[in-house]
Amino acid sequence: MTVMVTNDDGLTDGLRLLAEAAKKLDKDMYAITPSQQQSAVAKGVTLHRVLRLRKALEEQLPIYEVNGTPADCVSFGIYSGEFKKPDMVLSGVNIGDNLSLHSFYSSGTIGACLEASFYKIPAIAFSYELHGEEREKYNYCIWAKREALRDKIIWITKKLQGKIPPYTVINVNFPGEFENSQIVFPKPALIKYVSKIEKRINPNGHPYYWQYGVDRECEAGSDVYEFYVNKSITITPISIFGVVDEKMISKIKSAF
Repeated sequence: MTVMVTNDDGLTDGLRLLAEAAKKLDKDMYAITPSQQQSAVAKGVTLHRVLRLRKALEEQLPIYEVNGTPADCVSFGIYSGEFKKPDMVLSGVNIGDNLSLHSFYSSGTIGACLEASFYKIPAIAFSYELHGEEREKYNYCIWAKREALRDKIIWITKKLQGKIPPYTVINVNFPGEFENSQIVFPKPALIKYVSKIEKRINPNGHPYYWQYGVDRECEAGSDVYEFYVNKSITITPISIFGVVDEKMISKIKSAF
């Protein structure tokens, strides 16, 4: 089995520890990461622009960088001919959680898994809860609890090997204090944040706008509720065919 690792945050310690986990699963693993931050790009791909691949020579494991999106990284693993086609894709470890369907359709971490799932390659997205200054620090520092997190990822991945249905993405979220957390399998909430756009004025007197998310009330039993209220590790499988609503199709067909 060939395991490929990617993410959307670039060359962080989260990527390194996931690559270390992959090495325990596959001695011939490799990682391809975006050369720049690519959060919230979903499954976007790069067209009409040159892509460049470089090996991160300072890294001990085979880690490569591409000046593209997480989905581009997966495409490189599958189609470039530079690598052995992956049998499994692991994405992360994302700096911050990826909860709700809203995140599922916007996260670059999950977008890489979506790209893999279209080609029936099993894919698991891993995210770790971080907030504020701690979140910023983790872009550059060696992560705390990295060995415990790495070992938990190895254990979960081994449990899931051979059990992921085709065209399915597994979304795993770790709370900050995950060591003794229970593992649950909740449905995704529809949305975690409500967007807020704030108008500000620059030093020259011109307006600009800053968009960010404001927490909304979470429904009991959802991944957001289990994560934030019960402090659980959430594992949520989502089929790429989940967007097909049979009742809606029937309703639309009736109009014709």
